[in-house]
Amino acid sequence: MVATNNTFSTPIASYSSGTSHDLAFFFTNGSSDGFQFADTINGSTGNAVIQTWRLKRELGFWRPNQAIIGADSDDNPATVADPAWQPLNVSLPPFAPNPPYPDYTSGHAALTSSFAQSVRNYLGDAVPLELHSSVTGTDRTYATLSSLESDAFMSRIWLGIHFRHAMDDGYSLGHRTANRVTAMLE
Repeated sequence: MVATNNTFSTPIASYSSGTSHDLAFFFTNGSSDGFQFADTINGSTGNAVIQTWRLKRELGFWRPNQAIIGADSDDNPATVADPAWQPLNVSLPPFAPNPPYPDYTSGHAALTSSFAQSVRNYLGDAVPLELHSSVTGTDRTYATLSSLESDAFMSRIWLGIHFRHAMDDGYSLGHRTANRVTAMLE
């Protein structure tokens, strides 16, 4: 029982277009419950995006690469700038630079967690997923939604795209949003 999305490139494209519809149809056999299931996923991810961008606009926290390179301008004498530092993602093809908008809160975290929690609310955690990346040409298989969340969480930190608190808070935002949307649509 693997839901496959062959167009995975960004979380919102994957979670909203392919995977949610595959899961909804597969697990509800095309019944009207599938519409509510898909609506929950789409409502949760949509609301998570709105809240994420509100926080980015209101709080505007710098990204790890900006903090490391500009550490001498943070008014903290205990930090030292490293102008030669580069995030891991500059060595990976295709190069994906850090986004030109604030770190906090992580949109990737909010989308991944709102999707996963919406599905978890209906089907539990043990939902096998296979995702194909058209960017890297690789496939990733997950036995549980928690393993998907863990992988996505750490990847953003390892790439130097997000601080841990942006990921933690993004996941919290996504889980809370999914739980609220699920409750409203029941």
